[in-house]
Amino acid sequence: MDTLFSGIDPLLLESFGRDLTKTLKMLQEICDSADYENESNLKTYTLITHGIKSSLRNIGIPDLASTAASLEEAGRELNFDLIKSRTPSFIGELQALLNKMQPAQSSSSGGTDPSDLLERLYELKEKCSDYNRRGALSVIAAIESFSNKTGTVLEVIKEHISNSDYDEAEAEADKYAAEVKLNPPSQETSAASSPVSEKLIFVVSTSEETLLSTAATLEDNNNVLTMSSIDKMFSILQKKKPDIIMLDKSIPGVDSSEIFNKIKENPTCQDIELIEI
Repeated sequence: MDTLFSGIDPLLLESFGRDLTKTLKMLQEICDSADYENESNLKTYTLITHGIKSSLRNIGIPDLASTAASLEEAGRELNFDLIKSRTPSFIGELQALLNKMQPAQSSSSGGTDPSDLLERLYELKEKCSDYNRRGALSVIAAIESFSNKTGTVLEVIKEHISNSDYDEAEAEADKYAAEVKLNPPSQETSAASSPVSEKLIFVVSTSEETLLSTAATLEDNNNVLTMSSIDKMFSILQKKKPDIIMLDKSIPGVDSSEIFNKIKENPTCQDIELIEI
């Protein structure tokens, strides 16, 4: 990891790296289309630059954050000349930043007792069972050196967590823990993760851009679960009660007031804060 990121919470970097990857993909797609004046593209562009602006500030990259703020303002003010001239180089700068963040993953054995890995997998399983996104990512980030097999499994688990598929993430961690117990890898290195206390927030939207920008704003001090459908929200709500539910009012065919009333029908959900975005 580049010394630029020394002293920054690994969990924060993990979250930022994931959001940066999504941001780059969406920005590149808009840039390749060269159609910034399209209403949908412009809305997406403005949301993306707003979200990455906050994230860059949070990890202490003020120059790029300032550029993102300028491009966000350009999107709101329809300054297409600035957008067209500055966006390609901004994408390049973000990509260079992402490259610096890539950890060196060892393909050879080395480290400490593999029983540490087993403990971390049990802890990861517990975090997933509790729908604790930040806690689960913190455990994954704490595994500093691992085999290719472990790295692959962790990427699968992170993908499940990213999609709010916590049952699948828990099952994957449980499955690999059983495998490690029967046939431990040569050696693994890990460090204990610190418990994190924060509010659990559900963000529900069919727009990936809305999910991205809202999560980027909230997740530094909260456990934010993003969901792309109302059905997904109610499914998880049966297993885990959040402190806050943020519902995108622009979801087609959905009346947010009706959804909020349905949530409040459950006596155990009376104290959930409901916010329309």
